[in-house]
Amino acid sequence: MAVATIALGGCGGEAHNDPPQRPKPTKSVDEYEQTWTKPYAETSCGDYLSKMDDHQKTVAAFDILTTKRGEIGVTKKPAKSLVTRFKGQTIQLCGTNDNAKRSPITTWGDLIWSMNEDTYKY
Repeated sequence: MAVATIALGGCGGEAHNDPPQRPKPTKSVDEYEQTWTKPYAETSCGDYLSKMDDHQKTVAAFDILTTKRGEIGVTKKPAKSLVTRFKGQTIQLCGTNDNAKRSPITTWGDLIWSMNEDTYKY
């Protein structure tokens, strides 16, 4: 009986008064806030495909598209649908072959823009 009392005695000890653990606040990232730190001209398609997360790819597409639009005097923010389309085309072109994967994403951004300027400028 003494063994049972000792074993059970450990379960009913003092209550822990530690404060409840609050989750650490996470920094909210704005829709087009870039968290990728490498310049796009130095970011290869391989980086784009394998190292950037989806948010970073979206923001890169937004940034490159906004820059191209700005070059022709368009200051209006591109629609989300255009950003999504541009990102999809970049993913597609970056994945075509090993040479493409070594090219900077800005090279493909320029190509996509030149082939689709009428679509992307509005």
